[in-house]
Amino acid sequence: MPDEVKWIKLSVGILDDEKIIAIEGMPEGNTLCWMWVKLLALAGKQNRNGEIMLTDEIPYTDTQLATRFRLPITTIQLGLITFQKYGMIEIIDDIIHTTNWAKYQDVEALEILKRKKEKDRIRKQEARAKARLEASERTNLLPSSTSQSFAPEDDLLRIQEEHNQVLDSAERAGFPKTEATWNKLIEFYGEFGLETVLEGINACTMAGKPVLNYLRACCRNSKQKQKEAEQSKNGPRYDDQGREIWDEY
Repeated sequence: MPDEVKWIKLSVGILDDEKIIAIEGMPEGNTLCWMWVKLLALAGKQNRNGEIMLTDEIPYTDTQLATRFRLPITTIQLGLITFQKYGMIEIIDDIIHTTNWAKYQDVEALEILKRKKEKDRIRKQEARAKARLEASERTNLLPSSTSQSFAPEDDLLRIQEEHNQVLDSAERAGFPKTEATWNKLIEFYGEFGLETVLEGINACTMAGKPVLNYLRACCRNSKQKQKEAEQSKNGPRYDDQGREIWDEY
């Protein structure tokens, strides 16, 4: 769906419009006028150049409009017939089109706003990509068993892909989109490994806590459980005095 717009234009002379006056004189006239304002507001919110749709593919039915506008379906049906009669809307292939939409919305201003938002989106996207690259290059961290100086090219590509997996997952989970956060995430990747970090991010999502300290605790807890499971599998180890040894993470 296009970006929602927060305003439409209503002239102070709308109440003197001949069509509005004629509608006001009809049975349920005041309700129909209120329905017209709601229809304009919905068209403005959807920002489809006056077209009103439930989704990108599905148009509104009179039943759905009745539910949205909290009006009886008979009133909705009467309103749509009336608005068509006065040329205020057109219904083509079951899609409602508000005629003379430029009368109610500053189309030129919207286009300027749209271009500005697109430029801002591209600028932010480029800034995020640059920050990610700088964070990856600066930390230059690999899993502890690997030395980047001697890593084959395939390993470097894999590691970069795994960096991106971590950063993308964290972004979807709601972690702050800052360079400092990305640096820490890459550090966690180097310390705990990909699988553990991704599991930790998922735990943060489930808990509603996209916070680095919570992620670190989740990763450490996961590593500790892995070690305990491995020790249990291999049997306990003992020191010289016969005491059981448990590794700490």
